[in-house]
Amino acid sequence: MINKYIDLHTHTYYSDGVLTPTDNARIARINGIDILAITDHDKTDGYEEAKIAGERYQVQIIPGTEISTDKYHILGLGVDIKNNDLVNLLKKSAEEQKKVCASRIDALRIRGIPITFEKVLEVFPKSRLGKMNIMYAMMQDRECQDYLMKHEGQKLTKEIYDAYLRDENGKFVTDKMTAVTPKLAIDAVHSAGGIAILAHPPLDVKEMAEMDVLLREGIDGIEVQTRNNGRNEPFIEFAKRNNLLITYGSDFHGGVFNRDTLSSRGNNILEERLAKALKLEVE
Repeated sequence: MINKYIDLHTHTYYSDGVLTPTDNARIARINGIDILAITDHDKTDGYEEAKIAGERYQVQIIPGTEISTDKYHILGLGVDIKNNDLVNLLKKSAEEQKKVCASRIDALRIRGIPITFEKVLEVFPKSRLGKMNIMYAMMQDRECQDYLMKHEGQKLTKEIYDAYLRDENGKFVTDKMTAVTPKLAIDAVHSAGGIAILAHPPLDVKEMAEMDVLLREGIDGIEVQTRNNGRNEPFIEFAKRNNLLITYGSDFHGGVFNRDTLSSRGNNILEERLAKALKLEVE
């Protein structure tokens, strides 16, 4: 099998990215990616456009999504986007996330930041809203910019994000999602004929014992992101020990935090076992 370079974790303006699905396909081609997954948070709306663009740019597009659960993010790859179980689960997850987003905005307003839900919707009318959407809207709104300049000075976007929107920073306590568990997400992905992959495990898994629970719940594999180099190894070893799949993804959002798609200069090569799991026809 000829080497095929993959990036199985990217976002568009249908969730918290800033580019179109067509843009993602074009950039992937420029970077030498052969197989690309559009994995918007709790949505699959960008797949059809990406598929058409993929034909134009000679990039194979994988239907996917990144499901928000109460503990982790679960990538559903190679899914039937019209499957009822998946559609209903994504709707439930998006509704829960909308409540969380509103809670975050309320917390920011209590601290004096003049952000509103309406301002976020104005920037992202098609999106499933989350932390990144709030951040983008804050950076584009003049009132918010004035507040941040006064209180934070010339800090970078990532520094602002870390200070105000990361859960672990302790500045804001927000409601946690409870309706969608990892098991529900995994089962919905399997019902839709896809594979369930744990996204960016070093960011969410606190103890390796959690991986044993996910294994029992039916997780199919783990994702490796190069930005987590040095922290991926325990999860790679766990995957190999338990015969799990390993995928590679950039978590591309369209330029924010200087994060690009993966390219043809890494080890993100499609393995035959993963190709079979995704039912891919490759030469």
